[in-house]
Amino acid sequence: MIELSTHIEYMLLSQRQVSVPQLGTFIVRDMSSRRVDEEGIFLPPYRTVSFQWDEQETGEDFVLSLSKLHNLSRHEARIICVEYVDELQQMLLEEGTVSVGSMGYLLRDVDSHEISFMPLQSGIASPAYYGLDAIPFAKLSHDVRRQRDKKQAG
Repeated sequence: MIELSTHIEYMLLSQRQVSVPQLGTFIVRDMSSRRVDEEGIFLPPYRTVSFQWDEQETGEDFVLSLSKLHNLSRHEARIICVEYVDELQQMLLEEGTVSVGSMGYLLRDVDSHEISFMPLQSGIASPAYYGLDAIPFAKLSHDVRRQRDKKQAG
């Protein structure tokens, strides 16, 4: 069977969002680089995914892309999508969580039965950010900061 999470990731490389029929929309966001003083690291920019649950989603672009890539009719591609979503829903009912490729996890709330998404902390692959990793930095000692401040003042 075609692994649709891989196809979602593939589409997110070139699109800002991907709508999956009867499931919802995965939305990619570019996150800025930032400094984490508590951990003493500088994090480079990365991409992360959020998710909006919508069982009424038709996902026509996703079905069309899937049918073209795998040389399927639109009807066959839609059936594969429905089977994939049904399988996800069943796993969510049984286990409460299911992995969605390298993007993250879908979670089902026990009380409200709503589906939420927890992205992986590392973000998703993006050619623009390949090879970038966190950079550790040491805090300057009080003496070094004082000397630096004197130089800048003088």
